[in-house]
Amino acid sequence: MSKANRRLKQISDTIQKTLANVFCRSPREPWFTQVTIIAVEVSADLKIAKVFFTVIDPAFKDEISLYLKNNVGFFRSEVATGSILRYTPQLKFIYDTSIEHGDRIVRLINSLPDKS
Repeated sequence: MSKANRRLKQISDTIQKTLANVFCRSPREPWFTQVTIIAVEVSADLKIAKVFFTVIDPAFKDEISLYLKNNVGFFRSEVATGSILRYTPQLKFIYDTSIEHGDRIVRLINSLPDKS
């Protein structure tokens, strides 16, 4: 792994850990414990960080997505105080559908008739 890629990975990991701590420990909103940060991808120029998240109860995904997008400044300030970066990237919250997709595939496989 090149030095640049290692640095991007370290920054991504730092942002992910910082946001996970905010969601686990912050009393700001009671549903914060519903959010799981799946991954963070930082652009090569360190200007944008895509934060992939999922929620425990998919019924609230639209409401939580809207809240995250409307309060991105709060989360960016939390990342800024929780890391040693000179520049804090813009955060873009993206709902990750991979878990729902995987569950759907498992249900389809389980619904197949048994051939034994």
